[in-house]
Amino acid sequence: ETGYLNAEVPIYKRTMTTYSRFGNWMIYVLFVISIVSLVVSGLSIMTVMMSSVNERTVEIGIKKAIGASKTNILAEFAVEALTISLLGGIIGCVVGTALSLAVSFVLLQQALLKPQIILISLACSVLIGLSFGCVPAIKASYLKPIDALNSD
Repeated sequence: ETGYLNAEVPIYKRTMTTYSRFGNWMIYVLFVISIVSLVVSGLSIMTVMMSSVNERTVEIGIKKAIGASKTNILAEFAVEALTISLLGGIIGCVVGTALSLAVSFVLLQQALLKPQIILISLACSVLIGLSFGCVPAIKASYLKPIDALNSD
């Protein structure tokens, strides 16, 4: 009977080591996937904002011609980038929470949902949106009124 127990201990240790290595590997893979998705979402926000600036060039020129400052134009586009990223973050949190609850229901496990994690993910979404939205906002704020009005 002792030989049986002694034989099981090394198998258990090897199994736990394998699961531990797999878990560590999965953490790195998920980290890389999350970084790539953040960059892609940031570039998507930048593209939307750049097209918004290009479509509203005449509007920006009129605003600057009647006295809008660089700060006013910059704030307008920064709020737009903030709104887009915040809405995207909220949608992502809702979908992520729903998927987490659905998977936990199917696997008969309790989902680990912490409000702090959700708030951090929303903050990251807003930070990414603002940082990638700054380039188009700065471009818009530095347009000269005469050039903007002549762009048509």
